[in-house]
Amino acid sequence: FPKRCKGFEELLVSLNQGLPCVVSIKGPINGGALPYQSGHLLVVCGYNPKERTVLCMDPAFSSDEKTMVSYNYKDFLQAWQKRSYLAYLFERL
Repeated sequence: FPKRCKGFEELLVSLNQGLPCVVSIKGPINGGALPYQSGHLLVVCGYNPKERTVLCMDPAFSSDEKTMVSYNYKDFLQAWQKRSYLAYLFERL
């Protein structure tokens, strides 16, 4: 279900349960395939606290092999904040 999250911690709850999240970002993000000026959906698959990176599946890349990317945590938050922290969170039935 779509919701406006209060922060990344809400995504971590889902990720820690083994559930990926879909988020909406906007604007450029370092390492992104495109500038995403009109907005873009990413699947967030994980977080590496040691490296402070967010593991994502980004379908904007030209081949399946390139879609798994790690975005810097701060860069990710800036792009996500521009969409007011919109996320689609999943639940186990």
